Amino acid sequence: MVKSRFGKTHFMGAYNNRNVVGGTSKSMHAYGRAFDIGGSPSTMSSIAEYLRKTAKDLQYVIYNRKIAGPGMGKGWRKYTGLNPHTDHVHADFKAIKGSKMVTFVHEVCVGVLQQVHIVTGK
Repeated sequence: MVKSRFGKTHFMGAYNNRNVVGGTSKSMHAYGRAFDIGGSPSTMSSIAEYLRKTAKDLQYVIYNRKIAGPGMGKGWRKYTGLNPHTDHVHADFKAIKGSKMVTFVHEVCVGVLQQVHIVTGK
């Protein structure tokens, strides 16, 4: 889906048991509720906007010193975190009891990894 909609992208991570850069609280990556995806600036901008407008259970999307959320359809505002997210789009999702969010994030990541394999052969 990612490749057919946006073209060439590359997976930059999902689950990672770590804190937010420069902070003491856990990143949403530590809970399996976030993923990062890279590409050209125009591709990343398109992905960020698509997620902002359409991703069900979206908590936040961050790209190029901007953040949208909490929730789908919220407007962009300045993002001042230590990582400006200029080389990737970060998307994280709300925890919902009984949710299959981890499965969703996994499926997105697997789709991106399959695309990376097709493009790079790795």
